[in-house]
Amino acid sequence: MWLLRSLRQNLMLKLISLAASILLYYYVQTQRNPQITLMLQAHINLQNVPSGIEAQTASKTVPVQISGPKILVENLKDGDVEADVQINGRNRQSGAATLPIAYSVPGLRADAVSRLHIDGPLSIRVALFSVVRRLFTVHLPAPPAHSGIVYGRAQIVPTQVTCSGHTDAVNRVRQVVITGLPYTAGQIDDLFRVEPMDRDGDLVDGVTLNPSMVQAQLLALAESPVRLATVSVSITSLPLPPYVITGIHTNPLQVQVSSHPGSPGAGDVVRTEPISLKDAAASITRTITLQPPAGVEVMDLQGRPLRTVQVTIDIARQLPAPAPSGKPAAHLVLPGQLDGVHP
Repeated sequence: MWLLRSLRQNLMLKLISLAASILLYYYVQTQRNPQITLMLQAHINLQNVPSGIEAQTASKTVPVQISGPKILVENLKDGDVEADVQINGRNRQSGAATLPIAYSVPGLRADAVSRLHIDGPLSIRVALFSVVRRLFTVHLPAPPAHSGIVYGRAQIVPTQVTCSGHTDAVNRVRQVVITGLPYTAGQIDDLFRVEPMDRDGDLVDGVTLNPSMVQAQLLALAESPVRLATVSVSITSLPLPPYVITGIHTNPLQVQVSSHPGSPGAGDVVRTEPISLKDAAASITRTITLQPPAGVEVMDLQGRPLRTVQVTIDIARQLPAPAPSGKPAAHLVLPGQLDGVHP
């Protein structure tokens, strides 16, 4: 009875005090940690994708609205919220499916996430297709034109990588090349990224490489300047009398030469392989191999590699001239008397 009488005393004041304390509590909580709302982009996380199947969405993110205490929300940024999509069990070869989204915030504890409210799409359209895998040999790219650099023989580890992806994308790949090589002379030994390229040298999207990087060891050399040289026909023996050489013609007459760094270098003349004319009794036309010095590259005037030239040697019968009385009629052609003839 005493307790009941005590409760009834100043009952109105007690009720007012209780209401004021409740209001004061919520006011303090609101001022110290107010509720705020942010618009963010949630990263789509495709989970439990079956082996041999690739899943893709039209976008990598979805927009979400996240509300909660300021202390939890104000530091969140795009990508901190994940839109989890479960693919497990949908091992179809191809097609599309509309799958539910579950939102999570991996950077926060579970009790903190429970105080947040996330609004976003409830489902998303996912394209499913079978994955094609194919081995490609890794190639060393040519340096850009006019870079002044040539690459030596490279040691690449591994020599092959696996390209995987949609059938149409993998079928577009023509070669896998190393990217990021420096264009300065010196020893190169580092890890480099590899990329799938089509027949036009453009990057093929939608293809995954495994591994995505390779070890390349090679030497980058400073390229020697290109110069002009004359083709010289090497003749080891001349025609026997009464036959003589009346002309020598080469096609082409001039070529371009370039020597690798460290080689003796290219001169002004490129010789052919030796030709013997000992038994020749008429003009001849032959395709003759060039024999440049070691380390010298020969090109035609259009810059294309050149290994042979066409040689025409005019040979005619020389009639003996009338001899003065007491002197024999004879005419001897010695090696080296004609331009372009080298014993």
